[in-house]
Amino acid sequence: MIASRRGRVVLIALALAVAATAVAAYAYYRAQRGDVLHPHARFIPEAAPKAPPKGPDRFAWPLYGYTKDHTRFFPSTQVRPPFQKRWTFAGTHALLEFPPVISGGKLFQLNDDAILNAVDKETGKLRWARKLGALSASAPAAGGDAVYVTILERDRGGSAGRVMSLDANSGRIKWTRDIVSRTESSPLLDGGRLYFGSEGGTVYAMDARNGHVVWTYHAGGAVKASPTLRHGLLYFGDYGGHVQAVRENDGHRVWVTSGGGGLLGDGEFYSTPALRYGRVFIGNTNGRVYAFDAGSGKLDWAHQTGAYVYSSPAVTETPGLGPTVYIGSYDGNFYALDAHTGGIRWQRDARGRISGSPTIVGNIVYFADLGRRSTLGLDTRTGHLQYERHAGSFDPVISDGKWLYLTGTTGLTALVPTSLLPKPRPVAPSKPPAPAKPPSKPPAPPPAPAKPPAKPPAPAKPPSKPPAPAKPPAKPPAPAKPPAPAKPPAKPPAPAKPPAKPPAPAKPPAKPPAPAKPPAKPPAPAKPPAKPPAPAKPPAKPPAPAKPPAKPPVSAAQGGLPGYPATSLATFTPVPPRPAPAAPKPAPRPAPRPAPRPAPRRPHRRRHHPSGQLQKIIP
Repeated sequence: MIASRRGRVVLIALALAVAATAVAAYAYYRAQRGDVLHPHARFIPEAAPKAPPKGPDRFAWPLYGYTKDHTRFFPSTQVRPPFQKRWTFAGTHALLEFPPVISGGKLFQLNDDAILNAVDKETGKLRWARKLGALSASAPAAGGDAVYVTILERDRGGSAGRVMSLDANSGRIKWTRDIVSRTESSPLLDGGRLYFGSEGGTVYAMDARNGHVVWTYHAGGAVKASPTLRHGLLYFGDYGGHVQAVRENDGHRVWVTSGGGGLLGDGEFYSTPALRYGRVFIGNTNGRVYAFDAGSGKLDWAHQTGAYVYSSPAVTETPGLGPTVYIGSYDGNFYALDAHTGGIRWQRDARGRISGSPTIVGNIVYFADLGRRSTLGLDTRTGHLQYERHAGSFDPVISDGKWLYLTGTTGLTALVPTSLLPKPRPVAPSKPPAPAKPPSKPPAPPPAPAKPPAKPPAPAKPPSKPPAPAKPPAKPPAPAKPPAPAKPPAKPPAPAKPPAKPPAPAKPPAKPPAPAKPPAKPPAPAKPPAKPPAPAKPPAKPPAPAKPPAKPPVSAAQGGLPGYPATSLATFTPVPPRPAPAAPKPAPRPAPRPAPRPAPRRPHRRRHHPSGQLQKIIP
């Protein structure tokens, strides 16, 4: 009985122990895998950063994340969709995991083949390129006339890295420093020193002028992110699951903390931290986004996502929302979190995987979807889609305040906001409406031409004048006294002389030149007909031109010579006038023919002589 009772007690104790363990495990799981909030944690409000000074030659995006605190926020209200492509640089076929930096009017981009390209940011033309190693996965840093890069592998498959400084204008190598382990940490330049981490867990501080090592710090795991600087302290996470802060001047540790992970570990920090509001915001491969106190390292809050968080956060004061943290997760969602509490303000399903980091330009936050290889731009306040382009996989964009530079999977593209395009283009379409007004004016001219037809009647009056010249035909009867010239045949001796002197009659034709002057006068009357031709409608007035045959007799009567009949003068008048020559020809031809024929033939009469010969009889 006692043994049985003891057995029951032991079983009950074991059951209680198991239950307690289960409850504790569940509580631990919820605490480690779920959201964590400390509402009374310190929060320091900060004003939004100011826009950089204007001027493309003075502007610089010198570091990964734009500023040393890596908030990844660029204050510009002009650079916003829609965009128009200005140029594309496709001089490399290597993978581009990190964006370029801007300095001195050039873009410096390091591809995964360890080739550093210097590209003119206005034209997209390659200034110079330099092969620096076998493999790289970081963004360069620029300052003064130098560019600084970290190389993951000096030789293909090797385990040693390299740090280098190059002349920004020519690509000439200034100095190089080999390190014992690989490095993919984007360098941070400040105060003449270069700060970066390595896979061996060593954080270096080097003299930017010559590459001499100033100090080193040994973390508990690989430091793959770029160190973040704020108020003299460097912040970074490592692959041991810790976040730490060290002094910039000597590398002395200030604090170290662990975010806490799941039941299997704390996860790894690949994300580059962002410093704002007195807090350190960073993502972890355990699916969490953390906020630590920048002064003590205490956890302020943690938000759980559905998968790894390789992405680095972007932080800003969003109008209408307040302080907000923007970050993506491998679960395919993009989150806008309250920087004070870690609560979700909004989230958007990108339908892919988000590995790279977002960048805020003005009020648009851009990120890349690794699954669909596309870049999206969302409104920072609402999360509504504002822009999408099928290019980009990791860190998509930077800006110089004028254009947006988009990093695709293997190429770089410059995008110009249509609102900043030159005005001539929009003005050109506005000019066509101005020419549209002239078409309204043409209708006015048609009535004007309508008046000319009213004027032809005025020229029609000249045809009414021909009837007046028709009165001279009454005078032709006077010259029509050719029977009187018939009397000369009554004086045979006189006409007999003309036959003897045929050349004498030929002189009259020489005199006609004098009468030819009258034809010069007819042209004056001929001007009236010249006016009717202007209106091409005179074809309806053939009867009026039919009267011109009467005009030659008029001119003959007015300008005829004594001793010549009007009919003979008419033979000369038709030559000068332009339209009249055809009409007068039928009238004059019959008149001259009968006149000369009887004159020579009448005096010659032939009769048969008894001798059978013809004999000329002279009357």
